[in-house]
Amino acid sequence: AIENGDLEMLTTLHARETPDLYNACEFAGFAIKYSENYNPRLIEKVAMASREVIDYFTSEFSVKTKNGEMKCIFPYTGQLIDKMIEIKSPNTVYAIKNAIEHNKWAHKTLSETLTRAFNNDCKDFSDSEAFESATQNLNISEDGSFLKYNHLMTDPEVKVKYMTFKTNIVCVKNSSPKQDIGKLVNKLNLIYGDMADPQRKRLLIK
Repeated sequence: AIENGDLEMLTTLHARETPDLYNACEFAGFAIKYSENYNPRLIEKVAMASREVIDYFTSEFSVKTKNGEMKCIFPYTGQLIDKMIEIKSPNTVYAIKNAIEHNKWAHKTLSETLTRAFNNDCKDFSDSEAFESATQNLNISEDGSFLKYNHLMTDPEVKVKYMTFKTNIVCVKNSSPKQDIGKLVNKLNLIYGDMADPQRKRLLIK
């Protein structure tokens, strides 16, 4: 289906999904173990595929998890882009742009959620205490590919008791001598860096 560019079959097979995505939970520990399902042969096949197939694998999609729907991206998008850079795929730019859009969405959603939690906690705590409270349950998986967040709201007027967020995020390791690709990789990784930074302070909206 990948070699033939059969998008209908890829969709039927849920080719860009992994079983771990359905186990994603913002409260429990990290049940997601992408490395156990990593298939280098699949990545190589996709990296050499048409633009349409690349677009399918690197576009956002949603899955239903135990605690509701989760917007996400192909779990191995970072490895896929690394391989595309390595083999000099003509479709590399499109893959990185799709990854940037997902990271931007994740960053925006996380920033808004954290800021709301921080502002709520500032009613009862000092700024430093509120920041610690608002960020203490933001966690990144060991491999840096998945983040989850939950926060208990203390304001009785707030209808939603828990604020939660979960998704996977993309980081690229390879660099490219091509200026356009290099700039896009830097942009992608900068957005990723804000989310993965243990200091968290760049995530607050001032």
